[in-house]
Amino acid sequence: MPWMVSTNEIDPRIDTWPVNFEDLESQLGSEEEFTEEYIDGLEDALKGFHPIEYLIFGVDGNKEATAVTSREIEYLKALGLNLKALTAEVADSWNPAESDNYHISL
Repeated sequence: MPWMVSTNEIDPRIDTWPVNFEDLESQLGSEEEFTEEYIDGLEDALKGFHPIEYLIFGVDGNKEATAVTSREIEYLKALGLNLKALTAEVADSWNPAESDNYHISL
């Protein structure tokens, strides 16, 4: 069933927990250009919903908006683009115009 999120390996790429905070901070300290493609190639614990939450809200959920760095914003933008691409893949897999999808006509 290729339409399923787990079959397409999308679920772990958008919802892995826990976040690898050490490696995430290492990424932020690197000189890498954060693109959607770059993020897609990272380990699952460095992308998806949970790193987005961490970067916006901090470990304890009390991070001030003024504390978000320009480097974190770059990473957030790339994370958002990657999340958009992966969720579009899920939506496409449910499209009734595609064969072998979840949609069932009654």
